[in-house]
Amino acid sequence: MTEEQLERLVQLAADTAVTRYEEMRDAEHKRLRKKLKNNTIKLLRHYNKLQTYIDNAIEDSDKAGELWLDELLADMFDDKGAVNVKVIIQSKERTYIMMRHINNMLAIYREQCVIKGNSYCECITKKYIEGKSDVEIGKELNTSDRNIRRWADHGIEELSILMWGIAGVNIPMQ
Repeated sequence: MTEEQLERLVQLAADTAVTRYEEMRDAEHKRLRKKLKNNTIKLLRHYNKLQTYIDNAIEDSDKAGELWLDELLADMFDDKGAVNVKVIIQSKERTYIMMRHINNMLAIYREQCVIKGNSYCECITKKYIEGKSDVEIGKELNTSDRNIRRWADHGIEELSILMWGIAGVNIPMQ
């Protein structure tokens, strides 16, 4: 093998390695972008259930007795009767923090949409939180259900960046 052939072989191998690396990086970005969008959708779809949980979860062991949960939760308590209640309380606190974050980001996004004059936030709120169909939303917003699907997808991408911060910003959007 001549030196020139060896150089071409090395260059071809380097080019192939770079191309493969870029393909793998792009696939990882696509996977993470999809995961963030799915997490945003999941939180919005369960918004009302999470809010109900915050409003009704027990806050301390005294409340458990008041709510006649003694028998129902008997298996969840240890000998002291409080350890697993702490887990419920911690879960309520984490859920409360997440719901505050969701509400804050929705308010910010709603404001941005009003300024830009689009209906993306209204669309995702109606679709995911209120559970309305694309056809119903289309009638309310005087547009086609196809536009509703496009607006919802665009809105979820933008809201995901607000919800997940730098993780959403560092991923190139299509």
